[in-house]
Amino acid sequence: MEGKQITVTSHGITDPDGLQNPKYLLFKGTTQIAENTTGIFPNLENGTYIIRTKAQVKNGVTDQFIEVKNPLPDTLTVLVCDNGTHIEGNACAPDKKSCTIADGSGEQVWNSTTKTW
Repeated sequence: MEGKQITVTSHGITDPDGLQNPKYLLFKGTTQIAENTTGIFPNLENGTYIIRTKAQVKNGVTDQFIEVKNPLPDTLTVLVCDNGTHIEGNACAPDKKSCTIADGSGEQVWNSTTKTW
């Protein structure tokens, strides 16, 4: 994930006889909001998203393709936050916060590289 875009790098479905037409499905809560063949979902709003995948797999006996979902449980959940915020726990937190010091006030800034204040 980069910025407000999710990029899925693998659909996670395999079949020894072959597969075709992998699709990536994006859900917000229980509602499907997008489906595509690229796995790229740009311009997302803040929130938590679930990614599911499906593809057509080949039956080696009949040579027919049938659609299947990824056999793994729906565990890929992604939290998207605005610029100027970062993920802290299960929420978006501002990159800056006020603090009180001995002789006045100050500001702490989130370091996105070390993921520390």
